[in-house]
Amino acid sequence: MRRLLCALLCGILLLGLTPAPAETAEPWVITTPEDERFEVRDPALAEEIREALTRRSEEGETPRRFLPERVITLSRGGETFRLYYDDLYGETWLVEADGTPVLLEGDPGASLVYPFRLWTEKPPLSTDGVEPWRELLAGYGWTPFFVISRETLTLPQRLTASTTDAADLYFTWLDLFLQDAGYDLTPYLGQEVQVTILGLWETVPWGSFNQMNWSSASSLPVNLRGIVLEQDGRVLGACVSAGRHDCTWKLSLKGSGALALLGIDDPTEYLVSRAEVSEEEAARAQLGPEEAVRGYFTAEDPRGDWTARRVLLARRCANMADDRLFLDFGEEYADEEDRANAAERLGEPAAVNLEDEVEYVWRADFPGGETRYVKLVHESDATGWKVLWCYDNY
Repeated sequence: MRRLLCALLCGILLLGLTPAPAETAEPWVITTPEDERFEVRDPALAEEIREALTRRSEEGETPRRFLPERVITLSRGGETFRLYYDDLYGETWLVEADGTPVLLEGDPGASLVYPFRLWTEKPPLSTDGVEPWRELLAGYGWTPFFVISRETLTLPQRLTASTTDAADLYFTWLDLFLQDAGYDLTPYLGQEVQVTILGLWETVPWGSFNQMNWSSASSLPVNLRGIVLEQDGRVLGACVSAGRHDCTWKLSLKGSGALALLGIDDPTEYLVSRAEVSEEEAARAQLGPEEAVRGYFTAEDPRGDWTARRVLLARRCANMADDRLFLDFGEEYADEEDRANAAERLGEPAAVNLEDEVEYVWRADFPGGETRYVKLVHESDATGWKVLWCYDNY
């Protein structure tokens, strides 16, 4: 009996010492200026938000810019907070009842950026599905914290920086950054792959992608995406992207950008070197500049046939985005000037004369009295004369 009582007492003591299961943190409810509502259900992230909201700075600082229309509301239980996140300067401000912004100190990381990105990133962001990629990206110092999108697509047959095939152009550029991390897409060209685009914790300075001579450009933070390509569970490649800022702004997993890998900011020069010369281009390379000007106005598609490839590629790069990896040409951000030039059907010029010998500007006069000024460039011996621009004034 004594032993039984002792065992019972020990059991009661052990039960008292065993911690109760942790309660799931109540989700934060985010209300946007358009009255859209989202919830942050990840318990760890919900607690990080609560902690970040306590890091108020001394009052008196003012935002470098403040856009009241971008203030969102966070509420949980009986607590309500109004927040303003400046994605240009990477600062988060608590907005008092009287409208006074108070800076929240420290790096907010995902905690306070995530609520704003739920609002501004139109895809249905989710923390589900992140776990498989944590170890892969952590090895290079990156931390995924939500999924932007998933898709299955077919890789191009060749990596040739096409001016007409969006996938070809995109993966020709992407391949540069995959190679730096030791990946090789060559064996998988033409095959289906699965792509996951992830939102990362980290931001990097704008200058990691572009060395423009702006006084503050190098310090501005850029939200990042991780792009992972896989096939049947095997990772084929991964890199980091600045996403909507510019689809060409990419880093390898090692953090190397185009400047480090190629010594250039503008990818066009590299992409032109990867473009194939068609038989039609080779034939046109035998034409002189006057014949090129005449051909431009009589061609069925002057953009594809006569416009310099570095111009076409720059336009196409600007028209792509990383939310769905890439967009087919013309799907978004149609180039009005490009379409206007394509629509011009003035026919054969009556006369074509060199207007400026140094600038290679040619004047084309038409029978109906129309005049167009065309600037040419000798792109290469392989492709001949190409059109940089065409206007009705000079």
